[in-house]
Amino acid sequence: MKRIERFMSSLPGPVHLTAGLVLVGLVGVLDFVTGSELSFALFYLLPVFLVTWYVGRWSGVAVSLLSASVWLLADLLDVRSFYYHSYSLIPYWNALMRLGFFLVTAWVLSELRRSLARRRALERIFFHDILNVTGSLRGFAELLQDEEVADKEAIYSLIRSAVEQSIEELESHTVLT
Repeated sequence: MKRIERFMSSLPGPVHLTAGLVLVGLVGVLDFVTGSELSFALFYLLPVFLVTWYVGRWSGVAVSLLSASVWLLADLLDVRSFYYHSYSLIPYWNALMRLGFFLVTAWVLSELRRSLARRRALERIFFHDILNVTGSLRGFAELLQDEEVADKEAIYSLIRSAVEQSIEELESHTVLT
């Protein structure tokens, strides 16, 4: 799974955008061919997800608009759907509801992506800080082994300070998670 994510992330944004647009077109054609009796909602979400996750929020919004429009077009071109709806405005109302669903999905996905990126950055900072403190602890411990060091009390004080700093770092990390 990580290999797929690495590969997908390595592709430039225009590739994802193009793939999303092609997917919307393919789903729209399949939706039209099969008629309004079968729902393709999940398939319309695939390009919204793909573009929002790998390109960004506003591209996801654009694909959401396109997906809802293509779905509406497939409904309007389906002759059987004219007899299915009791009012002529129902397909438009349904399209607005689908658009709302797609837009909420794009927004939630973009926020999730942003949150994950922020968490990774905070974790990198955290691990960097902890490694710095533990590295200094190792250095202080090596100094204590040295017979020539006269002021071992000062080294004990430094070790205690580094341990306190490590504890503070660990406690601050638990607040972030």
